[in-house]
Amino acid sequence: FSDGGKFFSPARALAHAQTLLQDGADLIDVGAESSRPGALPVSAQEEWARLKDVLAELVRWNCPISLDTYRPETMQKGLDLGVDVINDIWAFRQPGALELVRSSNCGLCAMHMHGDPQTMQLSPIKDDSIQRVKDFFQGVTQRFDQFGIDSRRWVIDPGIGFGKTASQNLSLLARQQELMELGQAVLVGWSRKSTLGQVTGLVPDQRVIPSV
Repeated sequence: FSDGGKFFSPARALAHAQTLLQDGADLIDVGAESSRPGALPVSAQEEWARLKDVLAELVRWNCPISLDTYRPETMQKGLDLGVDVINDIWAFRQPGALELVRSSNCGLCAMHMHGDPQTMQLSPIKDDSIQRVKDFFQGVTQRFDQFGIDSRRWVIDPGIGFGKTASQNLSLLARQQELMELGQAVLVGWSRKSTLGQVTGLVPDQRVIPSV
């Protein structure tokens, strides 16, 4: 998810997915709309036009496929093709999202984001980031419970860099054990984030080792 558009064409995306699997990846995550700070949304039609050929091929590879989208209509099309996981930066808060995934057995990844991609780094969280994230996911848990979604189906993502300062991101790293106390599995996406650049002085394509 940090490729910066290098694998935009279906052929290049599929070739990269094959490389990732050969290198030991257990799951391939595919998205067609950037969520980096300041990124503008694309239409649902454009998103699916970018995704459909890649997903249609990947689901034939017999490896877990994650679809990164917040649009219920895109989720449905991906599930119809056979994707295994829905990875949503809006934590299934878009109208109709929870209703849609409730009827599926797919895995779910719910992420915390303060604001939206266009504004989140212009006005980041003002107080304790870990408490904000914990409070948010307690609310998510209540909503998922109300929809009867089994807790074993979903994981939480604290949303490194999504409306948070570098110091807040590092606080989330130092205190991420507190997130485990919420009772859900935790997925953390540090890949080449700008905080790593501030710590190391490295540009994005040199941040693989700091990411690990």
